[in-house]
Amino acid sequence: MKLTKRVVVIVVLGIMGGVLMSGCTASWGEPGRGAVTGGKVVIPGVCFVDYCVGDEPIPLSFARVTLWGDGGEVVVVNTDCRGEWRVEGLVSREFLLEARREDLVLKQVFTRQPDTNPLNLTTDSYTSAQVFVYEVANALFPDALYLEEVPDLVLPTELVAAVEQVYWECRNPFADPDLTRRVTELVNHRF
Repeated sequence: MKLTKRVVVIVVLGIMGGVLMSGCTASWGEPGRGAVTGGKVVIPGVCFVDYCVGDEPIPLSFARVTLWGDGGEVVVVNTDCRGEWRVEGLVSREFLLEARREDLVLKQVFTRQPDTNPLNLTTDSYTSAQVFVYEVANALFPDALYLEEVPDLVLPTELVAAVEQVYWECRNPFADPDLTRRVTELVNHRF
């Protein structure tokens, strides 16, 4: 079979386009090389219908995940249809994670230990409530809490349930005036 120049060029361009497109649409971060850190972002109810069916709890699919490291590092990746994200080569030790899709926001703080990288982080209502307390406490009382203390915060079940209810309603708890008032009262009482 004789290949013409035109067929060869079309095949090569098709292969190159496929490689470029797969890199542009991938949901996995790639700021550097090295150990992999990753996790999953989940919400209690269905706010978007384009997630991988069968996953429980419900993943926050195709969300933008921003990681702010304590050393000034900022990394942005996306979740896939399972709400999962991965990134290689993180440098900072402490991270504030924000997952955002439209107006829905979930947050988490995590510590990356030397020589180990978490692969099973779960960002959910509880971690978001922890960060909510951290943000309000530091707004009211500068340096009230350090990032490394956030994962150890034990919260009242009523507060976590209220945050979860806002997520069930597909709303952003960080923009909810009633939740902001409740978290402010909690912080004023504890700090």
